[in-house]
Amino acid sequence: MARPRSFEPDEVLDLAMQLFWQKGYEATSVQDLEAAMGINRYSLYNTFGDKHQLYLACLDRYRDRMVAEMTCGLEHGSEGLQAIRDFMNAFRGKAPDAMGRGCFMVNCAVEQSHDDPEAASRILAHAERLEAAFLAALTRARASGELGSEHDLDDLARYLVVATNGILVGVRMRQPLDALDAGLRMIVSQVDSWEQVA
Repeated sequence: MARPRSFEPDEVLDLAMQLFWQKGYEATSVQDLEAAMGINRYSLYNTFGDKHQLYLACLDRYRDRMVAEMTCGLEHGSEGLQAIRDFMNAFRGKAPDAMGRGCFMVNCAVEQSHDDPEAASRILAHAERLEAAFLAALTRARASGELGSEHDLDDLARYLVVATNGILVGVRMRQPLDALDAGLRMIVSQVDSWEQVA
């Protein structure tokens, strides 16, 4: 008869996610994971599969928790352009705490996307979700009259994804905070320029 687990899978998955997020996939060993998660190799493999399966589960966990929280205002809010400004300005407050770590999905894209089709599919889905979230806010801005018909909403949404990912790569690279802040201000200024004057 199997012994009951003495740990909560979601809790130890969060610990694994933090480790992969900090060190990357290749630099994280199974021994590192055992130590960080506080479980032995048997429990790790029995619950999550091998290291790669655990990594994919961590990407899914990040998507379901972190990304969902980050995009909530864009996807479900009532604001249009202001939701985008709020999203960008939120990075300004979080950047000091995120220095050297960046975004788990963006880090994965840099490290794994060329060699790992399963990770690549998650990265693509993440980019598509972010684009759809920006598009939802832009569509609300168009409907409310904030945004004129001269703008292609799909192009604006794609621009915002690329700009956001650029900032996140800069965070990972530990670029100076004033440089990141300048980049974010420029993105917000660009959003401001789209607003239709009444």
